[in-house]
Parts: sequence; C-alpha cells; structure tokens
Amino acid sequence: MKKRHIALRRCTWRINSGGVGVRNSGDKNRRARDPGGIHRPDLLEEQFGRYGHNRTAGLEAVARVFELREFFEWRGLGSIDHSGVRIREAYSHYDAERKFDVPALRIADPKSCQCGEVLKGVIKPWQCKVFGSACKPETPLGALMVSSEGACAAYYQYGDLADRTRVTTNPG
Repeated sequence: MKKRHIALRRCTWRINSGGVGVRNSGDKNRRARDPGGIHRPDLLEEQFGRYGHNRTAGLEAVARVFELREFFEWRGLGSIDHSGVRIREAYSHYDAERKFDVPALRIADPKSCQCGEVLKGVIKPWQCKVFGSACKPETPLGALMVSSEGACAAYYQYGDLADRTRVTTNPG
C-alpha cells in the first residue's frame, strides 16, 4: 500500500474516532506496540503525555505576545472576523507592520480561480475549471498553486489525475 494511502487511512480513523492530535510515524510509535505488534494507544500516551506541560507553556507564550485581530483578509476566503493575530503593543518593536507601515493590500485571485471553494472543501483541486490548463505550477493563478505545499500544486505534482478524471466524469 502506498504511504499516502496509509496516511489517509490514519487521518480518516482519527476523524471518525473523534480524536484530535498528531501522530508521528517515527520510532516512538513503533515502540508504542506490544511484542505482538498490536498498536497500544496507552503506551503512546505514556510516551508523549509527559510533554503536555509544554503545550500549556506554548499557548501561554503565544497569548502573551499575540492578540486576535478584529478581522483578517484571507486569500481565497475573504475577510473572517477574529481569525488572525497581531503582535501586542508590548512587543510592537518586533512588528514589521508597524515598523515599516505595511499597507493593507487586498490580493484577489482571478475570477476563474476556485481556490476558495477548494479551501472550504466544496470541490477537490482537480475539479477547478482552470486546474491543469490555465493554472499549473509554472503559471499559477491562485494561492493553492503558487506554493509547492498548496493543495492544488500537490495534487498536480503527486495526484493520479487520470483516475480522478475517470471518477468525476464517469460516476457509474
């Protein structure tokens, strides 16, 4: 089975079980199995549980330095209230927005681009009208194709597009 299928299976299990968190596929997880090779979540928690205090300290540090913005303009999604952060006044000497008087720019994707729908999960990247034709990594139109980590760029680079096309055009 391909690695990405295993990762997707694990993500699906995590969502269906109602759990939250990150699972590292490294050595620590291999040790979280009993001698018979059966996954033991209790052993995993035992190994990673001791780091819980670091999460609290990290959240406190973030809250000390940052505050919520009243609104923030997200490319592909538009303005969403209380969804972004800014540096608090006490740390303003580190704030590039204040130091360099950065203008509030609104960067909109072209009308043909459907990044917002992809981000919201309404459509898959390959279902976008311009995916793979006008919008490619060499000539990106939207934010999700600009970055190599963007969903569209990743599907373009690693997705099995021939299978996806058959599935979406021939549902029966």
